[in-house]
Order: sequence, then C-alpha cells, then structure tokens
Amino acid sequence: MSDNDKIKLYGYSERGAINAFLYDIYFKDNKEILIKFLKRIKFLNKKKIFEDITKHDIEEIQIFNEQSFSEFGDSDFVILLEYNKDNNDNNDNNERYCIFFEAKVSTYRNNYNLKNEWKNFSENLLDKNKKFDRYTSNLFTQLLFKYFLSEGIKNLNEFENWEQKIDNVIGIKSEKDENKDKKNDFMTIKKGNNVFAKGRDLETRKIGKNGIVLKAVKKIKEFMNDSKNYFFVGILPNTENDSNTIFSNYSDGVNKILNNPNLDFKNNIGFTSFEALYELYEDKNCLFPKTCVYNTEEDGKEKIKSQIFTDNQKLEKYKTFLKKVLEKR
Repeated sequence: MSDNDKIKLYGYSERGAINAFLYDIYFKDNKEILIKFLKRIKFLNKKKIFEDITKHDIEEIQIFNEQSFSEFGDSDFVILLEYNKDNNDNNDNNERYCIFFEAKVSTYRNNYNLKNEWKNFSENLLDKNKKFDRYTSNLFTQLLFKYFLSEGIKNLNEFENWEQKIDNVIGIKSEKDENKDKKNDFMTIKKGNNVFAKGRDLETRKIGKNGIVLKAVKKIKEFMNDSKNYFFVGILPNTENDSNTIFSNYSDGVNKILNNPNLDFKNNIGFTSFEALYELYEDKNCLFPKTCVYNTEEDGKEKIKSQIFTDNQKLEKYKTFLKKVLEKR
C-alpha cells in the first residue's frame, strides 16, 4: 500500500467539489483539465474565448480559493490566466484573463432550480422597491456584484496611490450618498433605484479596508493591468436545456436596470456545470471524481441521491448519469 493509499480525503458538497478540482490542478500540475474545463464554458455571445489555448501556451495561472471581496461577496474561486497567443518569445502580446466563478449544487433533499433562482432575481431584485441584501446568495446577484467589482478594479489605474483611495473607486454609491461626497468616483445608482445599496439605510457598498481582501484586489489589478478580459461564470449542478435562455434574460435585465448604453453584459457572462466537469476527467481516480462519488449515494432500491448533482428521478438523463457516477465506487 502506497503512502497516498493510507490517507483518504473526503470533501462535502459544493466546497468539497471545488476544493477537489483546484487540488487536482495544483498538486497534479493538471493544466490540461483546467483548459478543457474553460473550453466547456458556454458564453452568451457564443464566442469560443479559450478555444485556442493549449497547456504549452500558458505562461502563468493564479487561483484564489473562496476569496472574500467584502461587501461584494465571496467568490467560490477566481482564476487569473496568462497565455502566449502567438506562441513566441514576445510577451507583449500575451492575453490575460480574470474569471470569477460562482457555483451551485443540489442538496440531498432539494434539487437546485435555476428557474426559481432567476424568478427570485427578476421578480424581486429588478423591482426598485426591493434590495439585494435579501438575496446575496442568489447566483445572479453574486455574478452581478463581481461585475461591479471588476469595473472598480479597472478604474484603479486612475490613481498613483490607489491603496489609500480604494474605497473611492470600488463601490456602488447609493442615491442617499450621491450629493454628500462629490469627490468619490464610483458608480452611482440612478433614478432612485437603490437595490444595489447596502442595508436598511441604503449605505454605499464598498470593498472595505481588510488587508487580505485588498491584497487580492491588488494582485488582480497588477496581473490584469489594462486588460479588459474579465468574465463571470456560473457553475450549475447539471447542464440544463433552458440555461442559455435564462442567462440571456439575465443579461438583458441587467442591461436594462443599469441603463448604460456602453454595457453589454452578454460579452462577459457564461455558464457550465459540475456534470460537464466530471465528464472531462478520463482518470476517475483524481480527487474531483472521487469527491463526486462520495457525494452520491443510493437511497433505497430505486433512488439515487446526490449532494452535488441534480437527482430528479422523473427524468431518465439524471438517473443514467448518477448510475454512471456510482459505477466508479
């Protein structure tokens, strides 16, 4: 028995699955599975953003695991990626990307429902009388806040000593604060729509002054420099037939509520699934597939339950997929 066989690591649900995937990349130097994963992201504009990347083109990867961004929420993980698109020694033409990932899983008792998630967002949060604080765990809220965060990071190059002025840049100013402090240079919510503001008093939502949070922001800014390649990706339990329609409606709704003619959210939004990631693994002895198996269990003779994947027993595609997962026990 090898030393690795003497130690068994069990990861639970969403956090366990993400950790396992990131451990596979880092400890096994598995750039190939990361590239395959990035290529499986479906972007609304149908662009193949990462289609031409190979593991030999990659110059650098930085991964932030469950990084907090203060009042803009935690990110399940963030990937900074630099690759040599011309495959030569001239690094001036390298492409740099920042991808924010927000993941959702089904639970043992309840299946994740993207339609309900979208309903909560569209019917409540797009109504100016409701506030985002009630729905901060909503997938669409989380992705939108990371978009706001990225816009703030892009603006940081306007200041020489931005560490001292960061709250003046990265923030969503409420209408209440608009006239109070004219010098601040971050987005103001227009037309009395304060859904993005914080709390009952509609305070300005800021990045804050936590040193570790600011360290992450600084690393992202230094890595990205002037690159505009920021993307926001939702990871679903399984690939759904109507995912593209829902995400497209999301993009249209965001464009409408922000009322910004220069914003085309569709160019930056994408989605994929844990199911798609599982299917990419040829070696099912890696940690991520093993974690998927651990989180899948037979519940009686006919039912198979999962703490990651959708296990709707009424649809044969889910039963077939879960049976395949269990075969690897």
